[in-house]
Amino acid sequence: MTSTQISVTPRATVRPLKVAGASLIGTAFEWYDYFIYGMAAAIVFGPLFFPSFSSIAGTLAAFATFSVGFIARPIGGVVVGHFGDRIGRKSMLVLSLMLMGGAVLMAVEHAPADKKGFYGSFPQMGVPGGLILANLVFLGVSTSLSEDAFLSWGWRVPFLASAAMVLMGLVIRFTITESPHFEKVESTHRDQRLPIVTVLRENLREVLLAAGAFIGINTVGYIFMAYLLSYSTKVLGMSKTLVLVFTLIASFVWLIVIPVASMLSDRYGRRRLLVTGSVGPTFWAAALFPLIDLGNPAVMMLALLGTAVFMGIVYGPIAALFTELFGAEVRYSGASLGYQIGSVLGGGLAPTVAAALYANWGSSAPITLYLTAVTLLSLLCVVAITRKVRGPLRSG
Repeated sequence: MTSTQISVTPRATVRPLKVAGASLIGTAFEWYDYFIYGMAAAIVFGPLFFPSFSSIAGTLAAFATFSVGFIARPIGGVVVGHFGDRIGRKSMLVLSLMLMGGAVLMAVEHAPADKKGFYGSFPQMGVPGGLILANLVFLGVSTSLSEDAFLSWGWRVPFLASAAMVLMGLVIRFTITESPHFEKVESTHRDQRLPIVTVLRENLREVLLAAGAFIGINTVGYIFMAYLLSYSTKVLGMSKTLVLVFTLIASFVWLIVIPVASMLSDRYGRRRLLVTGSVGPTFWAAALFPLIDLGNPAVMMLALLGTAVFMGIVYGPIAALFTELFGAEVRYSGASLGYQIGSVLGGGLAPTVAAALYANWGSSAPITLYLTAVTLLSLLCVVAITRKVRGPLRSG
């Protein structure tokens, strides 16, 4: 079986960079909401909403509320994917800013044939972009207020700021044009009445492999973005401000690596880069908590930087890979479903699982085993995806 070719030439009036830029900004605002919630769960919700619990139990309860928000995502992925394949990418992109969703398809389907990895990396950059915004807002609020004022009302300020970001994101996304790939499907009457049924009947293996390929990097990502803030401050006694600054610096590195890795995937092929890149997180997952547990700020900074580099190598090119697994008439449904399943089983559960493992064992060793297992699973899924195609996973 060969990879799905994405060869539609965008119309001359469409500027791919404009679409990609809009996807980046909208996605950054979109993910800002999730990250401020994750940070609040790590440092605020435990003592604020579960004061009668121990520190560890309060953290576990707080992260459980975070995980619950992910449960509905596959359902949302099915619904949004269905209408994205039926009535268009743009309308669902606008709706997804209010309901949470993805922008990768718009960026990739507007991109030149030989640069789909690069343009597909723009919405991926919105994830560390949202994390950077969340860190800056939390740092600004927490350092300008007393601890009592921050816990009393200050922690709500980052949530209020999200309203303005959603409004700006909507304005930006209304300016972009419909995907030329969807317009071609529509004009040739190849659209499916029930895209999700077609995907599950004809592309179930691709959906499951996509989900499996995403679980590992998503798990590592949410440990990096949410759980380590709680673990390093409450277990290791490190400064909250110091950890936020370290996470901020590592997020900038993550943001830079994503487009670089994606450009390399356009040049050398998705297969080579993703298989090689997926090996790194597997080994780094085994080293992350042993390094963090040393309690040395310089070593912790090194651990976070290494995590950011490996996440960027995989997270950038995997966006184009997902679009290349499915035909245009079911691409939104297939890519969305694989992504959302991977998100729930990966990042959605990761902070809660990590908190539960530490609460039960009083050690980070089980967390290390958990991270190693899921990243190894993803490595095997990436290998399986790339073996099923003849030649590199190129787009054009």
